[in-house]
Amino acid sequence: MKAHMPSVHAVARRLLGDDASADDAAQETFLAVWRSAKTYRGDAPGRAWILRIALNKARSAGRWRSVRRWLSLDHAAGGDPDAPALGEAVADPSPEADPAGKRERDDRAERLRAAVEGLPPRQKEMVLLRLEGLEINEIAAAVGAAEGTVKATLHQARARLEPLLKETP
Repeated sequence: MKAHMPSVHAVARRLLGDDASADDAAQETFLAVWRSAKTYRGDAPGRAWILRIALNKARSAGRWRSVRRWLSLDHAAGGDPDAPALGEAVADPSPEADPAGKRERDDRAERLRAAVEGLPPRQKEMVLLRLEGLEINEIAAAVGAAEGTVKATLHQARARLEPLLKETP
C-alpha cells in the first residue's frame, strides 16, 4: 500500500478533481485489492493491476457523483476552482529555474490541464497513467487493452494536445 498509494491517489485525484474524493477512491481501491489478492493471477504487473482497480473505483465514484449532482437541487453550476493542476507534473521544480519564466510555465501547465480535461475519457485515462510513469504494457494491463491500442490512443491524444500547447497565451 505504501508503495502504490501515491500513484493510486494521483490517478484518482486527476480523474475526480479533489482530494476528498481521491482519498475515498484510494481507500476503496486498497480494500478491493486486499479482498481480491488471493484471486490475482499475475497476468499483469502488480502496479498495473492495482491502478486498473483504481481507475474502476474512480470511474464509479465519478458516475455516482454525476448522479448525485443531477439529483441535487442545491448543486452550484460551474467547475471546481480547486481542480487538480497537471502543472505539478510539468512544472520545473529546480531551484535554478528562471523566476521570470514561472508565469509562462504556469500558463503552459494550465493549458495542458485544460487540454487533458477536454480529452475523451479513454484518452484522458491513458495520458494520466502515462504521466504517472507507467510503460505501454502496464497501461495496457491497467485499462484492459492491447498495447497497439494504447499506443494509438496516446498518439491521438498527443496529436490533440500538441497544437494547444504550441499556442502562445
